Amino acid sequence: GQHRLNIEIVGHHPEAIPRRMFGLDYLVLESAESDTAELTWKRELDAAAANLKIESDQLLKVVSALQSSEIKSPQHPLYALNRLSSSTAEESVLKKLREECETKPNSTAILFTDFTDATDWSSTGWAFARKPSSDFELSPDGSISAADVVTSGSLGSSLQGSIRSPTFELAHDQIHYRIRGENVQIRLIIDGFTMDVFNALLFERMSITIPNSSAFQWVTQAGDLKNYRGHRAYIEINDLGNGWCVLDKIAFSNDGPPAVEVHPLNQAMLQDLTNVNPESLASGFAASAIQLLSQTDIAAKAELLTWIAANDLEFCFASGDSKGGKITNGWKKQLAEMVGKGGTVPAPVQAIGMTDGSPEDEYVFVRGNHKLVGPLVPRRSLTALLDDPQRYQNLRQSGRLEFANEIVAPTHPLTARVMVNRLWHHLFGRGIVASVDNFGALGSKPTHPELLDYLALEFVRDDWSLKRMIKRMVMSRTFALSSTPSDEAKKQDPDNDLLQSFRIRRLSGEEIRDAILQTSEELDTSMYGPSVPIYLTEFMQGRGRPGGSGPLDGARRRSVYIETRRNFLNPMMLAFDMPIPFNAIGRRNVSNVPAQALILMNDPFVIDQAQKWATKVIQNSASGEERIALLFKRAIGRPPTADELKLCRQFIEEEVNSRKIPEAEIDRHPELWRDFCHVLFNLKSFTFVY
Repeated sequence: GQHRLNIEIVGHHPEAIPRRMFGLDYLVLESAESDTAELTWKRELDAAAANLKIESDQLLKVVSALQSSEIKSPQHPLYALNRLSSSTAEESVLKKLREECETKPNSTAILFTDFTDATDWSSTGWAFARKPSSDFELSPDGSISAADVVTSGSLGSSLQGSIRSPTFELAHDQIHYRIRGENVQIRLIIDGFTMDVFNALLFERMSITIPNSSAFQWVTQAGDLKNYRGHRAYIEINDLGNGWCVLDKIAFSNDGPPAVEVHPLNQAMLQDLTNVNPESLASGFAASAIQLLSQTDIAAKAELLTWIAANDLEFCFASGDSKGGKITNGWKKQLAEMVGKGGTVPAPVQAIGMTDGSPEDEYVFVRGNHKLVGPLVPRRSLTALLDDPQRYQNLRQSGRLEFANEIVAPTHPLTARVMVNRLWHHLFGRGIVASVDNFGALGSKPTHPELLDYLALEFVRDDWSLKRMIKRMVMSRTFALSSTPSDEAKKQDPDNDLLQSFRIRRLSGEEIRDAILQTSEELDTSMYGPSVPIYLTEFMQGRGRPGGSGPLDGARRRSVYIETRRNFLNPMMLAFDMPIPFNAIGRRNVSNVPAQALILMNDPFVIDQAQKWATKVIQNSASGEERIALLFKRAIGRPPTADELKLCRQFIEEEVNSRKIPEAEIDRHPELWRDFCHVLFNLKSFTFVY
């Protein structure tokens, strides 16, 4: 009875009905100074919120945001407010802070780029491809930046891509990047050495991954950079997916990164501030912030709006119709869409390729020695084909694209002629210009120059269609000529330069293999798909030998789909003059050597296909000479001659006698018909086009 207990309601559950009622079972009174302090602080918070006409939880968000560690950097827009709102802040602190924010940093760093003009940078992939559509760029972490930055996160963190700088000469020991983001790689490519990742001993710190940060920071690249002064290099920023970055500036120096830049809002607030009482701080900051949002400094506004939206402080704007509120609300909607679509982006297929960098002219290396540098040679086309040596000198890029367009232009004197001449070479056994790789002064002259010009013009008119040109050639009278020349033709044109008869042509190794599969009815004519691993014999040994062998029949695919390994080439292809794949060959050697007959007799692939063909033959009801005729038509497209039929009967008779095959088993004996099919594969008519 000596004390009174007063119960004060300081809050209520928003769903309580009625809101002024509560149930109380019993009270336990204990001494708890912390609880008393917390209750007092809650009362003061509620009172302050009521005075400001906002909810208590909104004011609590402001207090929490003002206590975050990120505000303690001068580049944050609330740095000055945070320093001065301390309970120990005095007039001396204001003076010292004003000097700190107004003093220009003393730095010897040289600005390489601030991306106000990034037209000389080039990008590949989609991550860096988007062009700004407004003054601000949104990042996957919810922050925004001014549009004059390089960013890979405008469309989320799932896209991949790279961006590279123009080539420059290294003149400093350090490169500094003002950047923020996560999981993004910075590479410095020196003298085109893109393989530095495999030899970090000589290229320390040339490839770095940026530290994850939502705030801008200076990331320094140094290491072995000091050893490459005077060398040519370019910067490459790689976003390989599941990351993003915003790159603001790049600078060079020898003594560390540039000083942290003071946010303009801090300087504006301190300019007219005379004392540090709470009322002056609040009004000074508010006036400076409103003035900042009405100015054109996009980068400064972006920092302030990022902090407001990240802490859910949009209610600080005067009304829902304010420009700042519209920006942050639209920004959050865009962020939600970005996050929702991020998981639907498929991973791209990566391939080694070439990108166009800075335009570079090259010096003459005397006698091929890079240490004996001769005169500078400007980029240009062959003077024999183009009389404009200045055509490539005013381009912003290398000129490779322009050169490629020049090559395929209808007016180019060589491209169409070279192409149709190669087609003619493959179909007729020799080109109209026999030296298919050399149309120059040391090459062969065309046997039919008017025909070459006609075919080239038709090729261009048919939209460079290879199929139409091949059809035009094989439907010509020349292609249908007999391969047997007349006696008069032999005298007047012994080398058949004038095409008075069809030139006998041996099939290439790939054509012979495909013909064997087609004849045995095993060929898989489906198109596309991955390469089939090469079949490895026990004699194909050596460094780099694959762990497993491919199928003997190459999965029945056409030879164009069989994998080619430089150190493990198909023995059958080599016997039939397939060139070693070190460089391009327009015309193969055509030999006639015993190894070719031995391959067709002993190669396990040929024997296997003969067995499979024989199995199908046995299932056929035909027998005797009828079967022989069908096999000849299948193999070489014609029935056997009388002499060939006589030899076939003799071969079968000898096989029957040597194997002692009963007469009733002749038509169904697998070894007999395997050997017969094998003989047909060895006919000259099978490997030559007459």
